[in-house]
Amino acid sequence: MSKKKSKANNTASQSSVEVILENKEIWPKINICAEFKINFRHNPDHANEVDWYRLDVPTYYGNMADVRFGYFEGKGVVQLYDFPLSPKALEYMNSPTDPLLNFLSFPPDFESTYQSICLELNSAVRRVLEYVKFFLGRYEISDEVASEISTFTWAMDRNSHEYRHSPGKISGKIGVNFQQELNHDIRLKLQHGINENIQPFFAMRHIYRAIQEKNPKFKWIDATIAAELAIKEALIRKEPKLAALIEHVPSPPLSKLYGELMEIYLGRRSEFCKILNEGAAIRNKLIHQPLEHRVTESQAEDYAGQVLIAINELYGLLYPDWEVAVSVAKVRHFFHF
Repeated sequence: MSKKKSKANNTASQSSVEVILENKEIWPKINICAEFKINFRHNPDHANEVDWYRLDVPTYYGNMADVRFGYFEGKGVVQLYDFPLSPKALEYMNSPTDPLLNFLSFPPDFESTYQSICLELNSAVRRVLEYVKFFLGRYEISDEVASEISTFTWAMDRNSHEYRHSPGKISGKIGVNFQQELNHDIRLKLQHGINENIQPFFAMRHIYRAIQEKNPKFKWIDATIAAELAIKEALIRKEPKLAALIEHVPSPPLSKLYGELMEIYLGRRSEFCKILNEGAAIRNKLIHQPLEHRVTESQAEDYAGQVLIAINELYGLLYPDWEVAVSVAKVRHFFHF
């Protein structure tokens, strides 16, 4: 995916948030409902906790989310009240045709609005379950505390018994397709890498964890850590004398690491230099100003994919005689699955 497309996605999401906040008093309001499952291992010590509990969570737009859950049953319902929706988006939602058939004809601002709704729902659920997990010592709840919400029902009247299904969103995420078939030819190439003692970067643990992560915030943070570690590992492998400088001196920005230093020691700058530097700045805001800065699922998926491509490029520059590294470094294709 190109830099222009990534920048356009970020701009579209930010403008959607600003437009909703600016018009929330005059736009029509809808009420939203979605179900979720708690990701945890059943603990027999809590077998008597059969009741359902309710907690109210303030949301980013100033409206309230009502989160109800049955811990022992491992499921719950989240409702978002008085969510402001543009008249054009509401008109589309009220369309008599099946929205699943019209996914590609969403109004220009509806994709980002759709993501904003899902983000609000997931954030409310996550906040409640993280309270339960961390303040009540429920170690059995997994890192991703609940199933990702990507569809919902809605109604104009919060007391309505006839909630309608939301427009269908094609399920999937963006990733980088470089999976190769395991065959005897590949086996020989892998054996060559083992014989030459070529090791995967430690950073690969972080980028694969980012790819598997469902929470956009943590996906972004892990991807940035991977980008920082990978270039440092690559530079040290290329020039071991840099180890003392890189490991004991405050790290230069990623624009320097993937720019000038990469060009000096590995032969060329990364085409993702600017994106990675901006990604690190966003990561810092997500950590230090978490209430003011958010990223959407699609933004985080896009970013993690670009980081993976940038890391794979380092293998090709370090090991130009190893076919596996060269092949991986050439990957530039995105796909949905």
